[in-house]
Amino acid sequence: MKRRKQKLRVFFEVATTVVALPVLLPWAFITHGLNKRRLLKAAQKTDCPICDTRLGEKSFDLANTVRSREIAELQRANPGVKFRLARMYDLICTNCNTRLKFDQSSQTLSPANDNSSMATE
Repeated sequence: MKRRKQKLRVFFEVATTVVALPVLLPWAFITHGLNKRRLLKAAQKTDCPICDTRLGEKSFDLANTVRSREIAELQRANPGVKFRLARMYDLICTNCNTRLKFDQSSQTLSPANDNSSMATE
């Protein structure tokens, strides 16, 4: 009887996954796209709080490039270690290199508290 319950539980878990994936995957892609669009829209409307330069898509691209380099450097310095990384900034001013964080609830940008990556093993 116990084995039958296990098989039934596994069946329902698989069935739930098969039914949920076609809904959850598009939802995840759409949510990611909307969040990126909101961030870019805020960046195009906002000036850097330090140097008053208009932020924009270049600030977003710079932040992604710097973030990729930071992650590659961490992986190169610590081969075989898996890191849990928290994104500490979303934009970097192209003029003064100020790192900015996007607040989803208020749709605003503010200077990031920490200019370094947060990495833990």
